[in-house]
Amino acid sequence: MPMYWTLKRAAAADRHRIIDSISRLRRQIAREIPRRTARDTLLLATWNLRDFDSNKFGHGPRLPESFHYMAEIIAAFDIVALQEINRSLRGLERVMKLLGPRWQYIITDVTEGPSGNGERMAYVYDSRKVHFQHVAGEVVLPDSQLVNGEKQMARTPFLGAFQSHWLKFTLCNVHMYYGGSSGPGYDRRVKEIEQIGKFL
Repeated sequence: MPMYWTLKRAAAADRHRIIDSISRLRRQIAREIPRRTARDTLLLATWNLRDFDSNKFGHGPRLPESFHYMAEIIAAFDIVALQEINRSLRGLERVMKLLGPRWQYIITDVTEGPSGNGERMAYVYDSRKVHFQHVAGEVVLPDSQLVNGEKQMARTPFLGAFQSHWLKFTLCNVHMYYGGSSGPGYDRRVKEIEQIGKFL
């Protein structure tokens, strides 16, 4: 369960409203997501955090209370693949502090260039349940899969090897090229899905 000691600094009215919101979120999570167990389940999720945490689209930074809600959702799972973490890790580190010392993360470097948007991908996991197996890497497609001048994927997929009890597994964290519902961007997105599917 996330640690909310930072709420002590909030004004009383804000603190009560945030606690009420966290309570409602917990009830919704309990209704919609299976309960975590020590041995009988392994709950995985993926979450595009949408421009986390920068202000490149002009919406302003996340509200301080948002980090509490993010931590609450992540804590409902054993491991979560995150996309669209930006160059600065301040936002992620705030969430990790709320999750507590038993939660760990592995993160990519920044994807440069216009298609990469300066983004990172990460795995956040509860180290009491999931253990990183010291194998991580980014997928670079072989030349045999790139024909007629095709490009590598806009954001390099991120592989990570993990173990939970007897189960060993590898995850592939992918953030596809954004491309509307038609046109060249859409075609590139579909091609990337085909390429990574074939590679895996």
